[in-house]
Amino acid sequence: MALSILIERLCRKHFTKLVLALIVIYLLSAVHFFSSVSNDKESKTVEPSKIDSLQKLKQLNTKTTRAFPKPHIIEKSTPKIKIPIYQPIDISEEHKRKRLKVLKEVYAVPHPGDDVYKLNESLSRTIDLDRKPNDLRPDKCKELKYDLDSLPTVSVIFPIYNEALSMLLRAIHSVINNTPQKLLVDVILVDDDSKNENLKKPLDQYVALLPSKVRILRNSKREGLIRARMRGAAVATGDVLMFQDVHTEFSPGWAEAALQYIQQHPNTIVQPVVEELEVNKITWPSRDAIQHKDMWRGVFMWDMRFAWNLVPKKYTSWQLTEVDPWPNPVLVGCSLAVGRKWFDHLGGFDQGLNIWGGENIELSLRSWMCGGRMVIHPCSRIAHVFKPFSYAFDGDKEHIIAKNSIRVIETWMDQHRDYFYASNYVYPYKIVELDEKERDSLREHKKLREKLKCKSFDWYLDNVLPEMNKPTKDMLRFGEVQNFKSKSCWLKDDDDGYILSTPDCYTYSRMKPEQEFGLTKDGQLLHFGSCVTVTEHLLLRVVTCGSTDTEKGWTFDLYAALGQQVGVLKFKFADGKIRCLQQVTNIVEHHLNAQMPQLLECRDDDPWQLWYITYNLGYHLVPEQPV
Repeated sequence: MALSILIERLCRKHFTKLVLALIVIYLLSAVHFFSSVSNDKESKTVEPSKIDSLQKLKQLNTKTTRAFPKPHIIEKSTPKIKIPIYQPIDISEEHKRKRLKVLKEVYAVPHPGDDVYKLNESLSRTIDLDRKPNDLRPDKCKELKYDLDSLPTVSVIFPIYNEALSMLLRAIHSVINNTPQKLLVDVILVDDDSKNENLKKPLDQYVALLPSKVRILRNSKREGLIRARMRGAAVATGDVLMFQDVHTEFSPGWAEAALQYIQQHPNTIVQPVVEELEVNKITWPSRDAIQHKDMWRGVFMWDMRFAWNLVPKKYTSWQLTEVDPWPNPVLVGCSLAVGRKWFDHLGGFDQGLNIWGGENIELSLRSWMCGGRMVIHPCSRIAHVFKPFSYAFDGDKEHIIAKNSIRVIETWMDQHRDYFYASNYVYPYKIVELDEKERDSLREHKKLREKLKCKSFDWYLDNVLPEMNKPTKDMLRFGEVQNFKSKSCWLKDDDDGYILSTPDCYTYSRMKPEQEFGLTKDGQLLHFGSCVTVTEHLLLRVVTCGSTDTEKGWTFDLYAALGQQVGVLKFKFADGKIRCLQQVTNIVEHHLNAQMPQLLECRDDDPWQLWYITYNLGYHLVPEQPV
């Protein structure tokens, strides 16, 4: 009985203290909240007329940006620092209701349809702006420890031009929710004179309800992606700049991994692993769909297209554990993090490039060839909608992109510039010439390469992208050989050299150097210096050149109705007989029942006898004198 009375008295005593403590915490939280809301009500739009003050701010930032701290090594005995994996914006119910009211008003403003955005924006509007992303990092990434007090800060820069509003807002919420707030100092939206009404005052109204670190800069005229990014960089205050597309979302831990690596390797540009947000369902991939053993990296093709490529097997030793980054030859462009000091040292994005196109390849070559490097970090992940091209141009799209490409190849690719011209100038609409002002600008840009004491493009090919094949000057066609009907392409069997058909083709988004062949002027089909011969069963086999008498005699007859890259592959035998190549189900002993190319009787308009080869090469069209 005495014991129960004692327990009751102790409970009453401590209960009173607990209640008082909770009251004090509540009052302090309320003061902090209303103070932040009051600050957030201020306008965050920076008018174009204040550009002079922005330049002064950039100079001030340059003076006050803190140096990168020395790498902070956490000993095994250090207690684990807990970082919230996902923490949505913490606001009151009243503020949530206010946001929802404004969001409904913003969504009610007239806007383009899904066919213009090239994604399912109607569905996107129904998806929670604070939805929880799938954490697709390898398990060991989640075990890593970070000292947030020692990491550099980051500014995230979103260029905007007529973007889908719901995607933009979710990107903003996503970066705030999935980034430690002490590291995220700026979220800068650079509106490049968008024409859509819902990206004007309605966007300002919604942004006014977000944390004050979110702000808008508005260009008074269209500047293009490259210069819009540079305007955002001019006012950013973070130690690291994160350039991000709007139709993206962030995964937990993206910032900590990227920032720590940049802190330890200041001359490195970090690209997160880019997952795919499904364009019609706007969904994250499931964890089961992710193959962490696959190491994809960015590359480019000779006509200046970006492509993905699996890291060649002989180079996979670069990654010792599943948390180690791997070298990345070319940036994808939609997401990259770079230290402010290194970015300024390199000269930023090339502002001589107009609107869109080539900026990712240009910065990649400059970084690698001028003393830096680039990596993809498996512990830093974002998701991106790979939608059909919808970016609008003020002027001829093909000419703008072609001029941008010429500026890149003439600055960085030395004698290898010929491959670009040979693969592009066979199309009349891609033939452009720089005017005198553009030539003067290019000459000035080339001086930057001299100033930075950059290496040669041969060095880049040998050390960064050694698997990139170079078509010889006697080649008429080069690249992947794909059947027009089946969409399958050639693949050499490593065991016996026979050519098989595989559905795993690169087409326009991937590069697979092991599947590239070349057709020469003297009628040879080459594969890495070896020749394609015709066997007794009229199948194809890769052999040492000169070892058989059925190596020369190939021609490619263009099927003009389908453009410059589709035609019939024919072989003329010594007796004058001509046969056409067709995809078949093999019935002879070698690779029985496999899909293979075989020479058969020629038939007019047979789609199984039509083949697509990536490049039609016109070396005679290459300009003699570089700019």
